[in-house]
Amino acid sequence: MNFCCLKELERQPSNEPRIKNGVEKIFSFNGIGTTLYGREMQYDGTYIATKWIIVIYIPIIPLSSYLVLHDNIGLFSSEYQMIQIPLHWKQVFKTYLFVILLFSLIGFIGLLLHFFW
Repeated sequence: MNFCCLKELERQPSNEPRIKNGVEKIFSFNGIGTTLYGREMQYDGTYIATKWIIVIYIPIIPLSSYLVLHDNIGLFSSEYQMIQIPLHWKQVFKTYLFVILLFSLIGFIGLLLHFFW
């Protein structure tokens, strides 16, 4: 999925990517809320990220994907300039796979400690 310029995006049909007007809420408190996960870099320096509902920082449900044009990530707050795109299923699959592998590894280490400690 390559995006070359904003002028082309404005001419796309309504089911294609659109520029987000206003403020997109991305908020979490103590690991519960929403956040952006994923960073699939594009050729022009932008990247694709997916907005997730998270619980204890674990991604649960993907809400939407975005082409992030610019980000300003700080210690306590972050600002993004982004365009909403259709859900990026490859990134969703990779995120779920990472979570499953992480929990499998934790479980395996727990079993090893249980049997050999």
